[in-house]
Amino acid sequence: MVNFQSPSVIAADGIALESTQNVFCGLYLWEWITSLEYEIAYYRRKRPWRWTMSLYILCRVSILAAVINLFVGGAAATNGAISCTAWVKCMFLFSYLGVCMASLLIALRACAIWDRHWALVVFTAVSFLAQLALQIRSLVLATGARDSHSGMCTLADGATSGLPILAAVLAVDLTLLSLILIGLIRRQESRAFGLGRMLWKQGIVWIVVASLAEVPTVVFLSLDLNMPLDVLFLTPEMIILATAATRLYRSLSDFLVVRDESWVTPGSSSSASRTRGRFSAAISRKSAMVKSDPIPLDTLRSYSLSVETGGGYTGVSDRKLSVSEASHA
Repeated sequence: MVNFQSPSVIAADGIALESTQNVFCGLYLWEWITSLEYEIAYYRRKRPWRWTMSLYILCRVSILAAVINLFVGGAAATNGAISCTAWVKCMFLFSYLGVCMASLLIALRACAIWDRHWALVVFTAVSFLAQLALQIRSLVLATGARDSHSGMCTLADGATSGLPILAAVLAVDLTLLSLILIGLIRRQESRAFGLGRMLWKQGIVWIVVASLAEVPTVVFLSLDLNMPLDVLFLTPEMIILATAATRLYRSLSDFLVVRDESWVTPGSSSSASRTRGRFSAAISRKSAMVKSDPIPLDTLRSYSLSVETGGGYTGVSDRKLSVSEASHA
């Protein structure tokens, strides 16, 4: 039987941990850079700003800060420039904040599909506050220690400080995604249209992603075999969840029909027109791929607005919305 506390096993697991962190952090940096154009369009007012964009940006920036802290802060802690405990607390702060924002983006989608039902809104608020409380608990309990063999800073007790918050995130995510799928099943007629189909597929994708990313982390923290194995899946979890949540957000946002004049800012009409044309062409191509979808583009825009901003998703009845009503949805 393998002795997971032996120095040779811990050293081998440490190498696996470092390799895993390098691969997933590199993938996230590539993802962050390649999708930066989407954010720049908001900063330059080529896309209409919505408050949910703040959650999207906070999620991405938090995970980026966690990646930078993992390498730069870890090197500084190993060299003695900062304490190991301070470095560990920063890792907890940035990584868990990003994961919670990813979970909140999904929660808003669930609230929209259920027409902001008071029970779901209360559940979302209570679960988010519970995650916030557990995150504060993790920050207080998290401590770092210097490994006697490698001299590197490590998390002293990951099971005690990290397991409650990660288990809570897993439970909340699976509950919310189940509610999303149930809400779409109840509206069978809406799943016949483009946005309904997209939300259905994204819900299934998120359940698979959340399970694959979160379950191994919770299991290994519960087993508490050794330090490298305890935190082996922490980095993949935060990278996968943040990447999936932000990609789902962008794909939903790209369903918006960008034709109204609110996209044209003073002094930049030509640039805005070109941008408007590119997005309109992209959306037209998407609409052409689903020839059986009878929803007008303006109504499709109203669907996307309601789901993206946390409003109600009313299904087939929204097909009768006029252009003016859709623009104020």
